[in-house]
Amino acid sequence: MINPNIPHQDITYSIIGCAMRVHRRTQKGLREKHYQRAFDAEMIESGLTTEMEYPRQIYDGEVWMGILYLDHWVNQGIVVEDKAVNYPMTDKDKAQIIAYVAATGAQVGLFINFGRSKLEYHRILPPKSVQGWQKHIQPYLWTPKTSGRGWTRGSSGTYEETDAELPLPSSIQPRNQEEDSTDVIDW
Repeated sequence: MINPNIPHQDITYSIIGCAMRVHRRTQKGLREKHYQRAFDAEMIESGLTTEMEYPRQIYDGEVWMGILYLDHWVNQGIVVEDKAVNYPMTDKDKAQIIAYVAATGAQVGLFINFGRSKLEYHRILPPKSVQGWQKHIQPYLWTPKTSGRGWTRGSSGTYEETDAELPLPSSIQPRNQEEDSTDVIDW
């Protein structure tokens, strides 16, 4: 039965069905990218619109934070993160999906784990308050190196690499690679 309080429930059921078919017909122990490709093809075959490794520019107001690569961006509004791990979903996995949903403004996210004997899936709705998402999305963002080639904001609002040696804009803060990213989001 469809619950009207859950956005895109019909589409998420379809996505989960695609994941079940892929899980049933593929061998166990593959790397995530193999399941990801099969899953993407299955969703397309089912009539869904999906983009794999979808690059999404993330902003905090006018400040560019970096690029988030979503495993799947389905029907221009559903974040799908897939894994191939043999352990159950952790709080860190939940935090990752919640941060993706908050940063993209998506109404729903799905976590799919192909690595267990039984397919694991979870539908994640946005938290009541998304305050603080900027701190929690940082470990998952790609930001350009601060040395080497330059970066400039193009006419479309995205950052583009240039041949000139330019400093990064002050609005772009490089990620501290040594920072511990195991915090659990407590929204």
